[in-house]
Amino acid sequence: MPPTCHGYCLVLVPVLIGVFGPVMLVTCYTIAVLHGDVSKLFPYISDTGGDPPESCIFGQLLNMIAFFVFAGVLLRYKQVSSMILPLSINRVSGLSVLAGCLAALGASLVANFQDTTVVMVHYTGALLLFLFGIIYCLCQTYISYHINVHINRKWICHLRMVLSVIAAVSMITCIIGSNIAEKRWNEHHVSPSIFKWGPKDGGYPAHLVSTFSEWAMSIALIGYFVTFIPDFLNLSVILELQFFQSV
Repeated sequence: MPPTCHGYCLVLVPVLIGVFGPVMLVTCYTIAVLHGDVSKLFPYISDTGGDPPESCIFGQLLNMIAFFVFAGVLLRYKQVSSMILPLSINRVSGLSVLAGCLAALGASLVANFQDTTVVMVHYTGALLLFLFGIIYCLCQTYISYHINVHINRKWICHLRMVLSVIAAVSMITCIIGSNIAEKRWNEHHVSPSIFKWGPKDGGYPAHLVSTFSEWAMSIALIGYFVTFIPDFLNLSVILELQFFQSV
């Protein structure tokens, strides 16, 4: 009989995303604040992982999260593909797996290229992570409502919709707030470093809106993957290995 990986094993994928995500956020924030690398009130998440030693923890945990996101995206795709569904749903599923893989790639870029060293690559990774992460969530929410009777209850679909909307709105306010804050920072600032934005610096309220939105967006995306726990409990993966011997 081919080796089989059952739901109680596969469920570790969303569980570990839900564990490593908060651990990374809290640990890096705490160390960065204690080291005086960032301001205490809602710094950007990337800023809390920009300098060692917190950058080492940030990179390691985010790389692991990127791997589990990639694994979760593929598992979810195979789960949906195993059902008899309309062509339109299968197309959305195909789009979602592409978006999910790009989001995982973005997370890896953010992990390995800090905003204190390679800014453009880091920002490119962040754009991939958040933009395609949100697209993935929206696609999966659409799919969830159409396969609800097969897998999960209606409240999970509603929860996924709420998390998707929170992430999407947060991304918009994050970008708008960041642009306004940066413009006003350039006009007037007292703090020597943009990583230690203070109340006396220009654009401080807009900066807080932007950073708070980034935290909300990140938590919403992490929470979204956690909602796959009941789905993966009903999933089994069979591994078929074949050995070919040359004559």
